[in-house]
Amino acid sequence: MKETEPAAPANASRISRLARLSKELGIGSLIALGIACILPKLVTLYDVRWVLYIIPFLLSLVAGLAAVVLARVAVYRIRSSPEPVSGRANAFTGFWTGATSIAVIVGLGYLFYTRPRYHVSRSSCYNNLRQLDGAKEQWALEYRKTTNDTPAMTDLIGYTNYIKVLPSCPANGTYILNRLGVKPRCTFSGHTLE
Repeated sequence: MKETEPAAPANASRISRLARLSKELGIGSLIALGIACILPKLVTLYDVRWVLYIIPFLLSLVAGLAAVVLARVAVYRIRSSPEPVSGRANAFTGFWTGATSIAVIVGLGYLFYTRPRYHVSRSSCYNNLRQLDGAKEQWALEYRKTTNDTPAMTDLIGYTNYIKVLPSCPANGTYILNRLGVKPRCTFSGHTLE
C-alpha cells in the first residue's frame, strides 16, 4: 500500500489565494469608495438617481469588511500552517486597505449625520435673531430711541410686548441684544445675523 503525501501544497495554495482575494477586495473597496466620492459631481441628490450614489458606498463597505475578515482568516491559517506559506503581504495589504475604506466611510457617515443638524440649528437661530432685531426696531420706533440706546429683554419679550416668549438657540447659545445700531448676536460660534 502506497502512502499518499499530505495535501500541503494544495492547502498552501488555498491560503495564498485567500490572502490574494483579501488584497483584491481591499483594493476594490477603495476603488468603489473613489467612485462614490466622484459620483456627486455627476448625480444630483434631488433626482431619483441618488440611489446610484449610495450603491458604491455600500459596495465599498461590504468589500472592506470582507477584506478585513478574509485577511484575518488568512493570517491565522498562515501562522498555524506547519509549512511556510506565502501570502502574508497580500493579507496585510487586504487588511489595511479594507480597514481604511471602512474608516473613511464611517467618517463620511458621521459628517453627513452631523452637518444637517448643524445647519438646521443655525437657520433656526438666524430666524430667532431676525425676530429679536425686528422687535428692537419696533421698540425704537415706538419709544423714539436713538442708536445709542439698548433695550432690555423685558422691553421686547412678554405677552404685551413684541415677542411673546423668549426664543432659545437650539445649540444652547444665549442671545445678546446689543444697542440699536448693532445687530443682536448669539454666543454660539457661527450663529450670526449678517
